[in-house]
Amino acid sequence: MSPVDHPNAIGPQVRVLRIILSALILGIVIFAAVSHFVVPAGGADADEDKMPILTYVGLAFGMSTFVAGHMLNIVITTSGRRAIARSRPHQSRSAPAEAVSTDGLPSGDDAANLFRVYFVKTLISAAIFEGAALFLVVAYMLERHMLSLGFAALATIAIAVLLPTQDRVSQWIVEQQRLMENERISQPTGVGE
Repeated sequence: MSPVDHPNAIGPQVRVLRIILSALILGIVIFAAVSHFVVPAGGADADEDKMPILTYVGLAFGMSTFVAGHMLNIVITTSGRRAIARSRPHQSRSAPAEAVSTDGLPSGDDAANLFRVYFVKTLISAAIFEGAALFLVVAYMLERHMLSLGFAALATIAIAVLLPTQDRVSQWIVEQQRLMENERISQPTGVGE
């Protein structure tokens, strides 16, 4: 049973990922609201000529997370797909699987393994964006510079863009399976085979 052939197989896992990412977003929004409405300005308004160093560091950090997040996405996806292709070089992409792992997906299925790669790459990307957003909210809390709050909102939106749907995940898996088949075809066969 392939998660792509049977969308109900990945439905619960997609829901778990959506819940995790929603919790990350909610945490950032609540922290930003508390820092804006509850935490006092701390005298930042009195010294308007002071350069907002933390804001500028946060902006640089935030921009670098977009590059790092994209690069890590590529590295995790490529290495995960290649590891799956190497582990079963001459089998079909959806071999019958008798064993079911603890996440409810077939343990020997390429599509199930690709979903696990999707899950990991999405969580890592979201964590990177969350780190930038929280840093920028702290910068806003200390310096009261709206630019840091705006970029924290952008990082939060980047997490929201990662929210998966069953269709999007299935399309991603199909694309990765196609690439994996191409990699399997281009792999040299072993001497003993």
